[in-house]
Amino acid sequence: MTSINKYTPHYRPNLILAMPVMLAQAGQMIVVLADNLMVGRLGTVPLAAASFANTVFVVGMVFGIGMVNGLTPLVGKSYGGGHKIMAASWFKQGLYAFQVAGLLLSMILWLVSYVMPFMGQPEAVVEAALPYYRVLVVSMIPFVLFFTF
Repeated sequence: MTSINKYTPHYRPNLILAMPVMLAQAGQMIVVLADNLMVGRLGTVPLAAASFANTVFVVGMVFGIGMVNGLTPLVGKSYGGGHKIMAASWFKQGLYAFQVAGLLLSMILWLVSYVMPFMGQPEAVVEAALPYYRVLVVSMIPFVLFFTF
């Protein structure tokens, strides 16, 4: 029981610090759920197309999130160490770097759309998935910038 008491004062600050990240992750999942609820009413092909597009996009999305998450400890360490100018510098450089990385990732994901017809899905599903997938790909840059913040 002493180890629990030792860390009890840290639970609240950690929860407050983690809350925006938890809300962002929950918000992302709610968006996917809402997409499926809305598209599911249109039929099986549109639902399959949306699911297919989301599944292919998630690979790039997870890569983008992983890339951006490397910035958090650098900014946090600098800010926590009292080096606010260094923290601001890390953040500023992260914004620049992740805009470029988001653009490159978007271009790679756009190229993946040309491979989607060969991923074993019915032609009707692929045809319906491509426009939605390409909209998702264009959203990668603001998505990466959102996770940078």
